Amino acid sequence: MPFSAHPKVDASGHLWNIGTLSKQLIVWHIDPQGQLVDAQLGELRDPDGMVHDVAVTAQHVVMLLPPIKFVFSAGSADKFQFEHSKPLRIQVMRKDGITQRRVFGLPAQFMFHAGNAHERADGSVALNYVAGPDAGFQTHTAVNLVHCQPSSAGTPSTQLAELNLRSGRATVTYLQDEIEFPRIDPRRIGQGASVRPRATC
Repeated sequence: MPFSAHPKVDASGHLWNIGTLSKQLIVWHIDPQGQLVDAQLGELRDPDGMVHDVAVTAQHVVMLLPPIKFVFSAGSADKFQFEHSKPLRIQVMRKDGITQRRVFGLPAQFMFHAGNAHERADGSVALNYVAGPDAGFQTHTAVNLVHCQPSSAGTPSTQLAELNLRSGRATVTYLQDEIEFPRIDPRRIGQGASVRPRATC
């Protein structure tokens, strides 16, 4: 069964993660002793997409689905196809039942990594993540960095989203930074007053 690259451990010590396989979604819940509590199955809206990271709050699992597909055609030089006409979808699911969900559509962006998320007093979810205008970071910049070569293609930056679970409306603030792979104090995962991600190299 699939188990994504970046599981999150919440304030109570419980581990949460996602996995995707074709049209299927699985949400893992593992207790502080390492025992499986639950593995909830659901359906993935875009079965050919790529889901890499997840955020958690006290009550929710937050999954980000960028508009990118794997290209399996023979001889294809670029294995990823970014679909500018489709939104970056954010799926917010209740931990105690992932069928209770709200899906938000944001402007098309490519993202690898989430920062943190938490519930606010009004019931909305605050989320920060790192995203770029296209898949240039994945297809060019990341490869160049591995080879110690500079590249500015698809430079990602921090995005701050406010997700209203009642109305289904979302607002996004775009920071003018250059960042990838955000990290926060692990004691603050899923909690308020999240630490602003710092650039790493």
